[in-house]
Amino acid sequence: MVTRTVGLLFWICLVNGAFGVDDDPLKEAKARMAIELARVESDIRQGLSEADRQASRDPIKARESYDRVRAMIERDGSLSEKRKAYLTDICRKKSDALDSARAADARAATDLAQQQAQKKKNPAATQGDQDDQISRRLKEIRDLQQGGQSAEAAKRAEELARKNPDNVAALAAARMQQVRGQINLNADLRSRMEANTMIAMRQIEEAGIPITGDLVFPPDWAEKSKRRSPGAKLTERERSVLKSLSTPMNLTIEGENFEYFLTAMEKQLGVSLLVDRPALEAAGVRVDSPVTVRARNWTGRSVLKKVLSDLGLSYIIRSEEIQITTAERTRETLVTRSYYIGDLLGISDTRFPPWYNQQQFAQTLASIIDSIKSQVDPRSWQPEGSGSIVFEPLSMSLIIRQTAEVHFLLGGSLR
Repeated sequence: MVTRTVGLLFWICLVNGAFGVDDDPLKEAKARMAIELARVESDIRQGLSEADRQASRDPIKARESYDRVRAMIERDGSLSEKRKAYLTDICRKKSDALDSARAADARAATDLAQQQAQKKKNPAATQGDQDDQISRRLKEIRDLQQGGQSAEAAKRAEELARKNPDNVAALAAARMQQVRGQINLNADLRSRMEANTMIAMRQIEEAGIPITGDLVFPPDWAEKSKRRSPGAKLTERERSVLKSLSTPMNLTIEGENFEYFLTAMEKQLGVSLLVDRPALEAAGVRVDSPVTVRARNWTGRSVLKKVLSDLGLSYIIRSEEIQITTAERTRETLVTRSYYIGDLLGISDTRFPPWYNQQQFAQTLASIIDSIKSQVDPRSWQPEGSGSIVFEPLSMSLIIRQTAEVHFLLGGSLR
């Protein structure tokens, strides 16, 4: 379920608009295709996983499951031909491997039945031939072991013991190969653990070296910083609009009409305010609606939001201008962008257990999200507003859906 959810979230990263609504039908169609493709890939992976689990318990059902997955791939229309061929080849190989294993088991059963029948006919001769055959197999196993082919030697010893369950030499050879395999595995594990421990301890010692300047960045800091999503590029006019909205102002209006307020704000901000009159009429707001505001040392943004929200209105920045419209229309113009924050989340500390590192990771992530929501237009985020933040773990990015104005502010905060 987590894999499918993450796959479905991926399509939002495709939406890249600096202002307003991105209503390109082609991009919308691509986004829908991406969702369908993620669903199909998830169903295929689940089908293959279920078939793999059945392989050891019920090979016949596993074979049927592989066939169903292959049929699903062939019927699907969202996968490319190259992807279909790749997935079909995986199903075919798994089916062939399952058939080969079943055939090998069948041959082993047939050989055992023939040996038992031959033994009943001529017990003495059969036992002598069997002992000679086992001796040859044991010699082959020893030669493989001396030649460094431990895996093949273990495989043949296990097969020999399975075919001759009453032969002490065959059973001993299989047991010996198992012990040798475990010894080799433990030695390899110990070697890797020692090597990784040395690397981890070296990193800890390097982290404890006193710095010589005010600030020292990790060696890969520049490379990680390049992976961040670029902030929205602003024109001079757009910078002027944002600066006007962030400038403190004093404004007192007692019961004047809405049009008077707009004129006063244009003078204070030095920016034209465009009114979406059809949207206002649909919302039942008239230009002669009374407005009262007492602002002392408020930013232009705060004054504008206060008065407009009282009337059920809002504003957006589009085409280098401030446009007055309804709150519903503003929600329709939200822009989705992704911001890479992998270099801000830190790395795991090998001195602590995994659960502690996971807890630290979650706390850092929550702190970053809370900081954004509390410092960048706090009332514009859910549940009060429409803005939202989702963490995408595969790309270590924040998927943020907000107005273009908030994205401009975030462009400087997350870089």
